[in-house]
Amino acid sequence: NFGYYLFPEFWGQGFGGEAVKAAADHLIDQGIQRLVATVTGGNHASALVLRKAGVSFSRIIRHNDTIRGELLDDEEYVRGV
Repeated sequence: NFGYYLFPEFWGQGFGGEAVKAAADHLIDQGIQRLVATVTGGNHASALVLRKAGVSFSRIIRHNDTIRGELLDDEEYVRGV
């Protein structure tokens, strides 16, 4: 598992995309053939970070997450085979 959080004062500066791309590139270079990431549906900023890192939207996973007691969908993103 890999997660990240940036403090709001650093949002929109490209740090998230650079970090995710560097980590993904490193894992691919180490022989990992497929990376899978999930983002809570509607989290457009995190989805954009993944897309900028070369990770492509794959599917919606219905009711895959619960936040504050509410079932939410996740968006799945994939890079590799």
